[in-house]
Amino acid sequence: MEPSIYDLLKDQETLLGYNVDPYSYISPSAYDTAWLAMVPDSNTPTQPMFVECFNWILDNQKEQGFWGDVDKRGLPTIETLPATIACVIALNKWNEGRNKQDKGLSFLEANLEKLLTQHSESFSRWFVIVFPSMVALVSSVGLGFNFSDRSKLALMNLSYNRAQILQREEIFDENHYIPLASCLEALPPSSYDHVDIIKNLNSDGSLYQSPSATAQAFMATGNADCLTYLQSVVHRCPQGGSFCWFLNYQEIRQHVENNPECFSSVMLDVFKATELMFPEEIELDEARSFSRNSLEKVLSIGQCPSLTNVIEHEINVSWITQMGHLQNKMWIEEENNNFWMGKGSFHMLQSPHKDNLRQLAIKNFESRQSTYKHELEELKRERTTYCYFAIASCDSFGASMRMMVSKLAILITVADDLYDAKGSIHELRALTDAIRRWDGIGLTDHNKTIFKALDNYMTLVAANHQQQHGIDISYYHRAIVSA
Repeated sequence: MEPSIYDLLKDQETLLGYNVDPYSYISPSAYDTAWLAMVPDSNTPTQPMFVECFNWILDNQKEQGFWGDVDKRGLPTIETLPATIACVIALNKWNEGRNKQDKGLSFLEANLEKLLTQHSESFSRWFVIVFPSMVALVSSVGLGFNFSDRSKLALMNLSYNRAQILQREEIFDENHYIPLASCLEALPPSSYDHVDIIKNLNSDGSLYQSPSATAQAFMATGNADCLTYLQSVVHRCPQGGSFCWFLNYQEIRQHVENNPECFSSVMLDVFKATELMFPEEIELDEARSFSRNSLEKVLSIGQCPSLTNVIEHEINVSWITQMGHLQNKMWIEEENNNFWMGKGSFHMLQSPHKDNLRQLAIKNFESRQSTYKHELEELKRERTTYCYFAIASCDSFGASMRMMVSKLAILITVADDLYDAKGSIHELRALTDAIRRWDGIGLTDHNKTIFKALDNYMTLVAANHQQQHGIDISYYHRAIVSA
């Protein structure tokens, strides 16, 4: 029997060791920043020691009320729950940002059940250890929030699993990667003593390179090495985490420039990350220029044959025009290419496993073709096939975005035909004026049909966005179109 796409995916997960989530021990930067913001100043205990971290919290609350990262759909991740609680606690500790605290608590009440339910089968070890502790901590400072019955049940299950972990493992158990002490801030103070903390500090003064755990260790012990580590973290990332921090250190820049082949993978990641920039992001623009120059040196030296094609492709083909599935096919067929799975993995996928990837790629292709055919059935209009596949060829769009952009492309095609061939000058001016004021009164025939279709499209897009993100973009969306 021919293996299904699910069987192939399961094989790949086993091969790559995905049974242990490499990111399960990495806490989000908003969470770590909040813990650094809680550290009191040694000379003035009524003020935070790391003001930069506290200001980052004040400046980086999302519109919906949370702190932390979003997923590829722009929705808050499960890690935003402990991160938001930590940020609220930090604000409360210094008696600042009352409105931001309330907004954060409102987000938790509105989204707790949904996020816990969505991820009930995939909680990371870090989340199981940290979240129940953060809920208890926020309640202890008088900032509790309402739980639904389902949320209470989920929290009970998390607390039970957390208790099992704490009972099973030693705080400083070197046999576990990473020991419980990496979440020191979330552990009962009675479970460790100051001597054990100091004895198990890393050479850099950290507790397993965890800023949050080291912040708690410093507040508990006042150890100077812990403070040195925390100061170095804030110095490297003064804005709560700086992507381009290395650009500020001339020695590091010089080392990369003199040894470009040693940093080819890193510079490739930096270059790819700068594909999307907003106006006046000078730091990112500098990082893009620096990484491009470094990659061009790598190509001129010719000492990284396995990366040559990848680097040439990234430099010469902009992100928005890349066709992801064609790239995947190219990398699979590249004879000299080993698949490095990124910083979170210690595995390289060697050529004997490429047959598995080819089978998976074929199944993925068949699945996509089925999806495309189904989506085309929804459109069913003349000239839609060209518009649809022009959009589908760009791998940056998910299913909902692909359909929305395709429909807009079709609308533009119809409107373009009217402007080019069928509409009189009077009709065209009437349609243009109607779009600018967003009012279809007085339009007739084709003009009326086009405006109604455009208005329906805008309403649908705005409704989907409000459902997913809780924000009404109708005004801004229409302003863009009518500009």
